[in-house]
Amino acid sequence: MSQYYCHQCAIKMGKLNNEVDFNPSGTTYQLEKFYKHTVPPVSLKTISIFEMSNNKKYKEYFVNTLASGCLELDDGGRENIIWVAGKKQGYLFKNGVLQGDVDGVKIVLPYDPNKIHAFPAGSSSLKTITCINCGQKIIH
Repeated sequence: MSQYYCHQCAIKMGKLNNEVDFNPSGTTYQLEKFYKHTVPPVSLKTISIFEMSNNKKYKEYFVNTLASGCLELDDGGRENIIWVAGKKQGYLFKNGVLQGDVDGVKIVLPYDPNKIHAFPAGSSSLKTITCINCGQKIIH
């Protein structure tokens, strides 16, 4: 089961850095992820894309998530930053068919400056959880 830390505790733990200078096309990997999550899909898999597809808006999604998100340590030991925006950030497609809007952002690989990237994520199962470090309420 995933563990969650509030924004403040994630910073104190050194797991969240608001000062990341992110370039969506910094590496080939990041550029591929930028296109993957900004261009409507033609594939037969599940994919989310951002509502706006320009570099400036993509960086804004990224900055907002780092500035306000919580830290998730998932079952695989991966660190992710999650931000529930409260309004549409993008769309979810399954098998090339639009499934609906998504209203959050997830940053994966935040510890790797060559692979860190963001994608829209839904909060359809919104719940309030508690930071396992300090007990503060977190909306996830």
